Amino acid sequence: MGQAVQVILIILIAFFAYMHCYMGSTMHNRPIIIAPLVGLVLGDWQTGVVIGATLELVFMGAFPVGGEQSA
Repeated sequence: MGQAVQVILIILIAFFAYMHCYMGSTMHNRPIIIAPLVGLVLGDWQTGVVIGATLELVFMGAFPVGGEQSA
């Protein structure tokens, strides 16, 4: 696949991730969704899944869930 096609597909994936601004909170902008799609476009789906899962774990540990914040 040519580099121009890859760039266009990644732009479409970025637009897909940004659609939560238009459609409400769809959770499409999470790393576990976007990273495997980018990995698929770039030809390395497995690395995309690993990176997406790792980033998702970082975000889960960094942001409080529910409203409970410990000091």
